[in-house]
Amino acid sequence: MNIGLPNIAPVNPTPLHARLAHSDNVSKQKMASYANIHRHTSPSQLQPGDRVLVKQRKKNTLTTPFHPRPYTIIQKKGSMITAQRGDQHLITRNSSHFKQVQPGPLPEDEDEEDAPPSVAPPYTPSSGPPQYLPSPGRRLSTTQPAAATPSPVRATPSTAEMSGIASRPARQRHAPTHLKDYDLT
Repeated sequence: MNIGLPNIAPVNPTPLHARLAHSDNVSKQKMASYANIHRHTSPSQLQPGDRVLVKQRKKNTLTTPFHPRPYTIIQKKGSMITAQRGDQHLITRNSSHFKQVQPGPLPEDEDEEDAPPSVAPPYTPSSGPPQYLPSPGRRLSTTQPAAATPSPVRATPSTAEMSGIASRPARQRHAPTHLKDYDLT
């Protein structure tokens, strides 16, 4: 309201750069709150000491979304979480990469990267023959002469039949009929 009296200017006016910095901060806060509302963000409920699973890169169709061995959160700063597995492996990720697991005993098996390669037990005569058997109707070596007559249907049961597991039906193989006049030996 102008009453005709002269105004006294303030002795220390706010510098231009300070006013611009303030208005810049206000507008950045408005943009951040708008983005958070439209992205449906919420603060993370994870706290230091919680056990979590970490997202892993998909290598093939059998890869699980989260690594099966749990980590323990040791530090949290905003959405940045630092977690540790055992005493050696330390990772820092965004809170969206973690999933909290229910408390329970820690698994004692080794990680696949840390585990030594598995070795098959040595063959001993008392353990029986090795179980690497060819499928019915197939030969192991190609040095045997081919038979002119079809091989009989297998007389001995396969290992799958002996163990009680149903096997797939095998096609009976015969020599072609147009070659029956020729000697194939």
